[in-house]
Amino acid sequence: MEMVAWGDPLGPEESEQLLDRITSEVTRRRLEVPAIMALEMHKPIFGYVTGMGIVFAPFLAPLLGPDSYRDLSRLFMNRENVEQLITRIEQAAQDRRRGGEVVA
Repeated sequence: MEMVAWGDPLGPEESEQLLDRITSEVTRRRLEVPAIMALEMHKPIFGYVTGMGIVFAPFLAPLLGPDSYRDLSRLFMNRENVEQLITRIEQAAQDRRRGGEVVA
């Protein structure tokens, strides 16, 4: 089993899988609007928030699982991933409104 540090960036394949998983969960729960609002509001401070993620890990990791929490923190270190997630959620919401199958 490979040890991954908090500061190591996610690889492109890992980022894609995590973005797909988050988009799927958000759309499954029909939380597109609140998720997009939260991401847009916090976009300017994501760099600081992910750095602070290490501090809050003992409180949030039990809720999300330590690996999931670490991966989310690593995902949001890159602002481009935040933009990609917003775009994917918006696209999934449009697909749902059109009556199409939501693909995430």
